[in-house]
Amino acid sequence: MSIPRAVLDAMCKAHLGEDISAIIASSPYNGKMEVRYNKMKIDAELIKGLFDEASQKIIQLISDVFTDVVNREISVILLVCGFSECKIIQDSIRAKFPGKRVVVPEDAELAVLKGAVLFGHKPENIVSRVVKYTYGIEVTKEFNSEIHDLARRTVGKDRDECKHLFGVYVKTGSVVELGEEITVRRCTRHEFQRGVTFRFFQSTKECPKYTDEEGCTKLGSLTIEIPNPSKERRSFRVSFNFGHTELKVAAFDVKSGAKCETVLDLL
Repeated sequence: MSIPRAVLDAMCKAHLGEDISAIIASSPYNGKMEVRYNKMKIDAELIKGLFDEASQKIIQLISDVFTDVVNREISVILLVCGFSECKIIQDSIRAKFPGKRVVVPEDAELAVLKGAVLFGHKPENIVSRVVKYTYGIEVTKEFNSEIHDLARRTVGKDRDECKHLFGVYVKTGSVVELGEEITVRRCTRHEFQRGVTFRFFQSTKECPKYTDEEGCTKLGSLTIEIPNPSKERRSFRVSFNFGHTELKVAAFDVKSGAKCETVLDLL
């Protein structure tokens, strides 16, 4: 590489008392670097070594993704952003995954930006998504000593219950189509109940048991009022609409037709 020899010598003498050649000769890089006139020559293996840590971390990240999607065949690795144009990084990935096709698009450093603009104008271009988290709703069920923790047992009027259970509806790693809707049924717990609040959660675990355990995060809640409360238990339909960057949820009172809905940000 071209570099002014006079500037290097002046800086080295000012801070270390010797010129650049003397400093290199007494360093671990002796024989791997040299400065001649206004050019610095560096051994190719030394330059490659500067990318070892970054390459290994990128390869590990890709390997983790392959592990998470073990049930789906991935044949292409798409490299984007400026670092992807580095030949050393490309060669490291190709060497580690010889059975995969590694693609570096034109203007790779702009690929993510272009994709964001295209998605903003035509979100329907994304036909499906791989769900990053497990999504569900907080539920209360009759206490079962065989599956529920004893410390979570609460005494109710008619039965012992276990609260804060994670009702899973979509597991992490699942593929959901654009606009795919999942509907479940829920019922009131008490006579003459005037309303129901549904609390929505996400979890990093595939099968979380409770909504307050590690890895669980509350996304939001939805409350629907019950017109003309009655003694019998009222039935509700709760729907989840996936596939977008938002999760659309709605609750319907089957008897009255009352509806309440909200949108939860998944980004």
